[in-house]
Amino acid sequence: MDKSKKNLLEKKSNSANAKLSRSGFRKKKISYLKRLKKAKWNKPASIDADNKEKDSNIESQAANAKENWQQQYNDLYKKYTYLLAEYANYQKQTNKQIEILKKYDGQFFIEKLLNSVMDDFDKAMELELSDHSFQDFKKGIQMIYEKFKKSLNEVGIQELESYGQVFDPKVHSAIGTIESDKVPPDHIVNVLKKAYLFHDKLLRPALVMVAESSKQAKNE
Repeated sequence: MDKSKKNLLEKKSNSANAKLSRSGFRKKKISYLKRLKKAKWNKPASIDADNKEKDSNIESQAANAKENWQQQYNDLYKKYTYLLAEYANYQKQTNKQIEILKKYDGQFFIEKLLNSVMDDFDKAMELELSDHSFQDFKKGIQMIYEKFKKSLNEVGIQELESYGQVFDPKVHSAIGTIESDKVPPDHIVNVLKKAYLFHDKLLRPALVMVAESSKQAKNE
């Protein structure tokens, strides 16, 4: 046999061996996959039971958690509705008390006026005036006036002195000017109505006349 035929036979032999080798590998691979698939579908019963038990425990815990949450929500909602009702009642009672206070706010002051002023006025009005009793009547009116001022002071109402003061538009309301040498210019020379304060609040301004110099009067 010549050399070329020998080489050809060797190549054919090697090719056949390679095919047999690949065929054997495929068979082994298919056999392994079949065993793996069989093992997957034929798991032990104990494993399935464990998984089912775990799933059951999880579902039970979830149900318990949901029930607890619902109970807590119900309790909180009851407390909320109770507090809401309590607040509504409190607001109603507070508004009622405010209305009562507004209605009877001046009761204390009115009682003081009735006790200290009105009774004395009633007695003064019953007095028959004559030339002899007129001075007594005048003294009685003066006493009533002093009692009335005292009652005002006791509730925080005070008279604001204006005569001789510099004109202040915050507390004075001028109705005109007048030439005067009794007080400096731009000072109060005449008070028609007095100013009063309630604690630190102005109840009403004073109605006044303001002094001006003779030069100012001539220029005008």
